[in-house]
Order: sequence, then structure tokens, then C-alpha cells
Amino acid sequence: MLKVFLATLTLLLMIPLPAVAQQGSEVLPSMSDARVTSTPQRARVVLDLSGKAGFSTFSLADPDRIVIDVSVAKLEFDAPQPLAGSGIVSSYTVEKAGEGRARVTLMLNQLLLRAPLALRQ
Repeated sequence: MLKVFLATLTLLLMIPLPAVAQQGSEVLPSMSDARVTSTPQRARVVLDLSGKAGFSTFSLADPDRIVIDVSVAKLEFDAPQPLAGSGIVSSYTVEKAGEGRARVTLMLNQLLLRAPLALRQ
């Protein structure tokens, strides 16, 4: 089972445009692109959003994965950019995971022991 992680996972939320959709009284942004860079020491996730978004993370085992759920109204792309580099992440997906939510799943090449999460906006 995936416990705590070994590499630094950086989630960058880029905010170039105003938010456009609402769910109840909450304004939800759109996601226009997603990119992941992987090295043997860390992974970097960049999500291009039209506004500020809430998110949560958790891990799954068998196979080992890190999941990032992001509050967004819609995805404005058919497929994310190809994985850049090689290392701890073997592949990733981005998909709509219900109303007002997108899910980024990082498939891992190795069990990680520690992964601090850094957020830049």
C-alpha cells in the first residue's frame, strides 16, 4: 500500500483568465491544459485554470497512484500533454470525475515514502 511519498510533488495552478462557471454560489474555473514532468527525484504537475480552484489529494495502491481532484466546471481539451521526462511517474490521465470535478491520476513507477505538496498560484 502506498504510504507516504518520497519525491516532491508540485502542483502549479496557473490563473490566466477570470472564472466562468458556477455551481450553486461557488464560481468554478475551466481547465484548459495539463502537463506532468517526471524525474527520478520528483514530479511536477501544471494545470492551466481560468481561475482559483480547490483541490484534494490522496493515494491508491495496487497499482501505486497519486490522485489530485480539482474543482472545475469543465475540461477544455480532449487529451493532456504527453508525459515529459522519465522517473517516478510512468503515465498520467486527466478526466472529468463528476459534476464540478476533474481528476488527475499519476501512475507511479515506484513506491514513494514521502511527498510534500507545494502549491503556487
